[in-house]
Amino acid sequence: MTAERPWVLLCKPVRAPFRDGTSVLVRNLVQALPAEHRRIYFGDPSAPLRPDDRVLSAAAMAYQPTLTDKARMFAALLGPRLAGLPVHSFFAANRSSAAALVVARRVPLRRVVLQTLPASTGAETIAGALRRVDHVVVPSDWGRERLIEAGLPAARVSRIYPGVPAPTDLPEQPQRESVLFAGDLDEAVAGHLVRVARALERTPWRLDIATRPKGEGHQKALAWLEAELASALAAGRVRLLGEVSSMAELFDAAAIQLYLADHARRKVDLPFALLEGMARGVPAAILDAPPVSELLACAAQEGLEVGVPLDPQSDPGEALRAVVDDPARLEAMGVAARELIRRRFSAEIMAAAYLERYAALS
Repeated sequence: MTAERPWVLLCKPVRAPFRDGTSVLVRNLVQALPAEHRRIYFGDPSAPLRPDDRVLSAAAMAYQPTLTDKARMFAALLGPRLAGLPVHSFFAANRSSAAALVVARRVPLRRVVLQTLPASTGAETIAGALRRVDHVVVPSDWGRERLIEAGLPAARVSRIYPGVPAPTDLPEQPQRESVLFAGDLDEAVAGHLVRVARALERTPWRLDIATRPKGEGHQKALAWLEAELASALAAGRVRLLGEVSSMAELFDAAAIQLYLADHARRKVDLPFALLEGMARGVPAAILDAPPVSELLACAAQEGLEVGVPLDPQSDPGEALRAVVDDPARLEAMGVAARELIRRRFSAEIMAAAYLERYAALS
C-alpha cells in the first residue's frame, strides 16, 4: 500500500446540517487536511466539503445510524471501486460495527483500518474486538488509559484531541450578557440548572439553555425545568431555546458556558460546544469529572485559566456566582480560552496528528 492511496472515511454521510459531534469532527478534519491528501467519504456529491473530494452518494441519516444504514456503507467498502483502500472509521464503539470492520479489513483484499472512537465511554467493553483493527484513536487521555487497562496494547492506541477552526467572524466588542448551557438534558443536569438559575436571580446575567430533544428522559427533564423555572422564564431571566442551528450568536452573548454532566456518554469526550465556545472567547465551568474535565487539565499544563471546575457534590450555582461577580477574571479567562484552542485544540493540529497516523499505517 502506498501513501498516495486515498483513505475512505467511514461515518455518517458528511453533509449539512452538522449537529452531532461525529459529523463535526469529520467535517473539521476534512477541511483542515491539505489539498493533496485525497479523501473519499459518503455524503452529497453535489456539495463536497472541498472541490477535490470524492463523495459517495448517501442520504442523510438520523443522529444514530441504523444497522441497515451501516450495512449499506460497509457493502460499498466490499465493492470493486473501494477494494483494498485504507479505511478510517468513525462509527461508535459497539460490537456490530467492530465486527463489520474486521470483515472489511480482509474482504475482498487486505486493507488498513484505523478506528477513531469520538466517544470513548464504554469502549473498554469491546477492547478485544478493537485489537483486530490496525490502530485506534480516542479523543482523550482518559479514554486511552481505559482501553490500555482493558488490554489494548499501548502502541495500538493513540490520543488525538478534537480540533476546531479559528472563527473568522468574531465581533470586536461582544456584549456578554448570559450564562450559557448547550448540551443534553437529564434529571441530574436539570437539577443543576435550577440551582444555577436561582444563584443568578439577583445578578444581571440571563441563563440561556440550548438543548436538543433526545428521548423520554430529555422530555421529562425539560417538563420539570419548565415548571420549576416558570417565573424566571416569564421574566426573561431564563430562556429555553431548544436546538439551535447556529451557535455563534449565543456564544458571543455568553460570559461563561456550563458543562453540568458527570459523564460524556454519547458525546465526543471533549464536546465541540465547549471547544467552539472557547474559540470565540467563552470560558467554561465544568463539572469536575472525566473525560470533560481533561479540558481544564490541558489548560493548567499550558499555564492558562480558561474556566473553573465545579464540585459534583456541591451546588454549582454558588461556585458560578463567585466567578460571574468578577468581570475582569471572566474577560481574562476568555482570552486564555482562545489561546488554549490555538495551542492544543485547533483543527490544523488535529489534522497534522492524523496525517502522521496515516503515514505510519501506510
